[in-house]
Amino acid sequence: GDRDKALQAAKRAIELDTEDAWSHWALGLFYYVDPDPVAAIPEFEHAIRLNPSFADAHSLLGNSLASAGRAEEAVPHIEQAIRLSPRDPIIGIMHARMARAFLFLRQHEKAAEWGKSALRQQNVSWPTSASFTSSLGHLGRLDEARQAIDRMQTLQPGITIGFVRDHTTITHRDYLDHLIDGLRKAGLPE
Repeated sequence: GDRDKALQAAKRAIELDTEDAWSHWALGLFYYVDPDPVAAIPEFEHAIRLNPSFADAHSLLGNSLASAGRAEEAVPHIEQAIRLSPRDPIIGIMHARMARAFLFLRQHEKAAEWGKSALRQQNVSWPTSASFTSSLGHLGRLDEARQAIDRMQTLQPGITIGFVRDHTTITHRDYLDHLIDGLRKAGLPE
């Protein structure tokens, strides 16, 4: 199927040129979306070794580390991505990745700040909103949380806890449970 074609194409690109950072980034992205963040991590690390100023590889490495249960290591990579590309078209997604890492680290105030900042940017989708909403739930800021739920439902009509579980790239059980727990506190329906 398409999945196998994408995987073969990414692997073939690396065979053709092992020194191409974009090829490793593409394979990393494939694994990340799969979701297999553990397999994605060495590909993004390789891309960064080949091109240390590759902002999106830093950002996705950070997100893969966070998804795989290594949120503490994620933060400096996402910070580096933001430093390297402060006007990036996906800066909002980078800010959302920071929110997610801080949520997993149980630093809910920081997660809420980064999440709020993420939602002021372009290219916002429901995952951008999820970490923010969860952090508000954990903080007990329920009026803001209700508004954040409305925002999530605008971005993804009919979104539920079940939908989030089925469409997440987070493979680390404890982190996923923490995200879900906050969304539940915030009032997202099952």
